[in-house]
Amino acid sequence: VYRVLPTHHNGGFIEFVPFAMTLGEIKKLEYGSLDNWLMQAQGVSSLDPAVPAIFIRSMAFWTVVSHVIGFGDRHYHN
Repeated sequence: VYRVLPTHHNGGFIEFVPFAMTLGEIKKLEYGSLDNWLMQAQGVSSLDPAVPAIFIRSMAFWTVVSHVIGFGDRHYHN
C-alpha cells in the first residue's frame, strides 16, 4: 500500500515504496527464474502454488491501471 496525494485534477504525487525492485533489477540478479526470486524474497525453500499466480495477477492489474491512468512509459525498469 502506498499513498497518493492529488494536487490537481490530472496530477499529483505518488509515494515510492522503499526497497521495491523493478523486474529489470530482479532479472539482473540472476536468480534463474522469478519463482527463485520469490522464494528468496519470502525466505522459503518452496512456493505455495498460489504465490506466482497472485504475483502475475497483481502485475497484470497494475499494468492496466498504469495504462488507464496514462503513465505511458512502462517497461521492466520502472
